[in-house]
Amino acid sequence: MSPFLRVTVPVILLLVIFVTSAIICFVSGGGGGVIILLCVILLALCFYLPVGARLRTRRYFMPRPLAFHFDGDCAERFSKVQKVFEKNFRDGWEVEGAAFCVYLDGEKVIDIWGGYADSSSHRRWKSDTMTTCFSSTKGVAAICFAMLVDRGLVSYDDLVAKHWPEFGKNGKENITIKTLLSHQGGLAYVDGVILADDITDHTRMSKILEDQLPNWPPGEKTGYHALTFGWLLDQLIRRIDPEKRSVSRFFREEIGDPNDIEFYIGLPPALDHKVARLSNTTIKRMLREAFEQPVILKMVWYFLRSSKASNFHRIGKNVAWMGTDITMFNNPELRAMEIPAANGVGTARGLAKINSLVAEGKIIRQETLDIIKEPVLIEEYDTTLGFTESKGWGLHYTKSPQNDWIFGHPGMGGQNVKIDLKNRLAFAYISNGLKAGVGDYTGTFKRLQTALYECLSDTQTAAKL
Repeated sequence: MSPFLRVTVPVILLLVIFVTSAIICFVSGGGGGVIILLCVILLALCFYLPVGARLRTRRYFMPRPLAFHFDGDCAERFSKVQKVFEKNFRDGWEVEGAAFCVYLDGEKVIDIWGGYADSSSHRRWKSDTMTTCFSSTKGVAAICFAMLVDRGLVSYDDLVAKHWPEFGKNGKENITIKTLLSHQGGLAYVDGVILADDITDHTRMSKILEDQLPNWPPGEKTGYHALTFGWLLDQLIRRIDPEKRSVSRFFREEIGDPNDIEFYIGLPPALDHKVARLSNTTIKRMLREAFEQPVILKMVWYFLRSSKASNFHRIGKNVAWMGTDITMFNNPELRAMEIPAANGVGTARGLAKINSLVAEGKIIRQETLDIIKEPVLIEEYDTTLGFTESKGWGLHYTKSPQNDWIFGHPGMGGQNVKIDLKNRLAFAYISNGLKAGVGDYTGTFKRLQTALYECLSDTQTAAKL
């Protein structure tokens, strides 16, 4: 086909589709037709923008991608996982870099990585490459708190005010720690702005949270505390821990340093050179993900139609000065702050190792694991996120392919870490090429998880023979 036809034919087809969808919208009287029209417009952009790029550059081919790059180690019995990991890149699902690590019964059986820490400068992802883990940080903070419970210093059934008396006012007097860690406390956002000085001064943050009135009657519903979760937990740990440490310091001294784990809540500037550069998704890639996981379109639609009074918008307004794009965490000044709900930075190996210590029973005893092994809320609608989730104890829960509860915490862009207590298994996935899906709705992660359990089942079956 001639260059002229390669440009004009797609444009004509898109016009025909657009007119047809407009007629559907008119006949249906709006409603579903509007959604159809919106989807068609987005699809049109996906196809048309590359055409426009060709016209502007007077070239009729796309730039050649960077060479594939893979490294790491994988036990032979889990070789299928490595193949799936590499296929994610070859099929175009991974466009930057990623890493996946698995510990089974304390043994590291998979530790693989590939792609680029910064494709714009051709900087490859290496063994010690770290990236922002977003809300997977919440899971690390929750583990730190569970250690305090395990030591008998606090109970999940305690009132927050028992350990933090100043918190017990303005309708927050009867909030229990269990309620707070289930995102039911009604403190998803604060009424004012949270400044950088508030984040770096825990006494200022304490005052903000103490004075805040609940966003809804505590315990009435659940709404994801995207940022405040971490600061609330930090305030509790500072009061309960005999040494009065922050979440960040508690983690480094109790877990990170003793086990040589590369994970930080508040990254030391000296380590900035190890951090992968975050890259946002595109409309084209988002729609490709949505075709595989249609629920993604539902999520996007929920956020697009959310009013300025919604939890989602108010949370963003609290820290609007940080930026409006999630790649704002490329800013080293933000990475250096202690934001225990969102800005943990580490390797997949480090994140998996933290959770493996839990799976092995090394840092939390079985008595406490028996408490947190199942969720508090099962498939309950979250008023911040717009979909149902199972959660509790500061963690998120899903069912494994073997139909057992597994827990950990997903993060923005596809980051994820999980613990399978039954199999003494822990695994973590991180990437700097951010995805539209989250949790098990992230295709790259879901394929790895599926392959992992297939290999695990094969191994378990073989062991019985």
